[in-house]
Amino acid sequence: MNYKKIEINYISIDEVEKQYIDKSLLYNSLGIKLNHNFAICQIIYPRSIKKSNSKFVLVESENYDQRRCNILNYLIENIVIKNRQLGLKPATTMRRIKEVKYFIEYADNANLNFINDINQARKAFLRYTKYLQSSIQQSKYTQRTASKLQKEALKLLSNLFSVKPIEIKQSTMLVHSGNETRTTKAMNESDIQFCFNFYHDLFESIYDFIINNATYPYKAIITNTNYWFLPYTKGFIANELKVMKNSAFDCHTGKVLTYEDLYYEPYLNINKRKRDTYKKAIRVFNQYLQNANNNQFSSERLAIAQLGVQTYYILFLFTTGMNDSTASTLKWNENYIVQKEMKDFKNIKYRAGDKIVKFQIASKFLNLFKKFLEIRSYLLLHNFKSDYLFFQGYGESTYSSTTAKSGNLSSSINNRISKIFNTEKLKFLTSRTIRLYKTKYLIRHHGIIQAANTAQVSVVTLLKHYTGENEETSAEQMTKYYNNLNKSALIHSSNDKEITAGHCSSFGNPDSDIKLKSINIDCEKSEGCLFCKHFRCHADSDDVRKLLSLLYIIEETKNKADSIEHFNSIYLVVIDRINYLLEEISKHQKDLVEKIREEVFEHEILSYYWEKRLEMLIEIGVL
Repeated sequence: MNYKKIEINYISIDEVEKQYIDKSLLYNSLGIKLNHNFAICQIIYPRSIKKSNSKFVLVESENYDQRRCNILNYLIENIVIKNRQLGLKPATTMRRIKEVKYFIEYADNANLNFINDINQARKAFLRYTKYLQSSIQQSKYTQRTASKLQKEALKLLSNLFSVKPIEIKQSTMLVHSGNETRTTKAMNESDIQFCFNFYHDLFESIYDFIINNATYPYKAIITNTNYWFLPYTKGFIANELKVMKNSAFDCHTGKVLTYEDLYYEPYLNINKRKRDTYKKAIRVFNQYLQNANNNQFSSERLAIAQLGVQTYYILFLFTTGMNDSTASTLKWNENYIVQKEMKDFKNIKYRAGDKIVKFQIASKFLNLFKKFLEIRSYLLLHNFKSDYLFFQGYGESTYSSTTAKSGNLSSSINNRISKIFNTEKLKFLTSRTIRLYKTKYLIRHHGIIQAANTAQVSVVTLLKHYTGENEETSAEQMTKYYNNLNKSALIHSSNDKEITAGHCSSFGNPDSDIKLKSINIDCEKSEGCLFCKHFRCHADSDDVRKLLSLLYIIEETKNKADSIEHFNSIYLVVIDRINYLLEEISKHQKDLVEKIREEVFEHEILSYYWEKRLEMLIEIGVL
């Protein structure tokens, strides 16, 4: 078979968007720079070949299919550009494109000409669904993965033929995700506390050593164990359990050997060859000591300072509750301000590029953060700058590693430090475990609302993913939270003002103890009203219909979301709030709630406002 070699032109997402708008994209050689270079042009050449890391793709020239440019248009507009606008990571974009590509490759291998007409597309979707179902049974895919792959294929095909998904799907069964939500398992808290104490003691020791320009050998007491910083760029940590062979330094006494010591016990009876080995070690060690102690920015000190940055990174996850993938690529600006958020908490706020960046830190850890900034400045030789809060290297040669960009920095650090200090417990610490520990601590000491705000997730998501408790405990916490919120909502008077979600006792004066990442609590959006102290819900048909109408509109827009995860991140907390209100009303008006639920969801008899909203959404093509 004759193949033609085509050189791939890799361009950035920004350039893709610009050329797409200008209609100047060259599809037949297009590659996109994501977290890895991706040869998207392969899609228009069925059964093309690209070797790993190659700048070329081998294609059968006669297999070029101009119609497949529409697939590239779909991928560029609905995934590449849209994900960029949403601020999603390139890795997420790459994953979604590959999920679409899985379907295309399956169809090509099965000789299913899905692009010919809509009937062929339906046939291909049905065959692909059967393949996915078979793959689940063979444990090739989890149910959740198969569901995602099927949905991506359905989105592609409905877009290609400009029809609603039901026109492609018809009677084909959808693969349900199976609700395989991964709940973080609660670890032994004493082990997690040990890890925190270890990193805290290590960081404080490094800070003292670097900033105060202490001399080698330096004694660091970490979780009641003595360690020594030695003047080496490698093997620079030693203790009684990690003694360096034939070393001129005694880890037990903290003493540097002298030539005279070699003529006393325990060296008195060693042979000449061994004594000469020790003499050489003493001479070399003292030379290292002199060089390192006379140079504040020696390579040995810089190596320890870099370890200090890595150590504080783990403490940063502990003290902020931030995600690994977010923290590791956090941009930085020295012109930051500290704002009081609430009792015991501070906000660190600054501008990075054209964005305002803000994260929250407990007041008692603010001084630790400032110490880290001093070490960071030391690594930049008090002269250079880095766009990133955390980086590798020093001076003008700093960079953000591929490990940091992939969101696996904490695992890499834990593995490295566990080896250096021969401490196994650190290997089992993950960013998710840290986030869990932070969340549970905040729930115990500051309440669930503060825990959700710090974790930057909804209360629902928090309890579902990060409490590490069993279902009964999570349900108990959830019930307690909404019961408190419902106390005021279900008390009303004749002076309440009618609003689209119910009633309001003080319109124009939004007030809430809760802060949601996805929903603004104001008087402009119905979703936000549900979490306001002044929200009131009358136990009558009008207010019940308003709540169910809002719930209906939300549920109808689910299929238009980028993903179910994206949808849940915005609306799950609202759905949960509505359901809790309806449950409270159902305790006394169950028949009324069920009757109106059927009218809304079966016959689309919505309240006036939401009926007009539905008509508008249908008219503009959202639904």
